[in-house]
Amino acid sequence: MTEKEKTISDAINCVTELLDNTPNGVIIDADTILADILDSVDTEVTGLAKEIFQIWQNAADKEAVESLFAALTDVSFDEYLERCIEQSTRRECELE
Repeated sequence: MTEKEKTISDAINCVTELLDNTPNGVIIDADTILADILDSVDTEVTGLAKEIFQIWQNAADKEAVESLFAALTDVSFDEYLERCIEQSTRRECELE
C-alpha cells in the first residue's frame, strides 16, 4: 500500500467512524457533505463526460469506476451511455 493509499484508507476509517457515531437528528454527515459538493458542481461546464470516459478507459478496475458512477448518479454506466446515444442532439453515430 502506498503512502497516499494509507492516508486515504485512514481517512475513510475516520469518516466511517463518524458516520457510525452521528447522533440521530444531526444533519451534517458524510452523505450531506457529498451532496453539497455534488450540488456545487457546474454541470454547464463542458468536458465532464469526456473526463469520466477517460477515467474509465484508463482504469485498471473498470467495474469499480462503473460502480462509483452508479452510486453517485443512481444510473448504471451502461444506461448512461445508452441515454447519451439515444438522446444527444447530433448526427448519427454508428457503434462498432
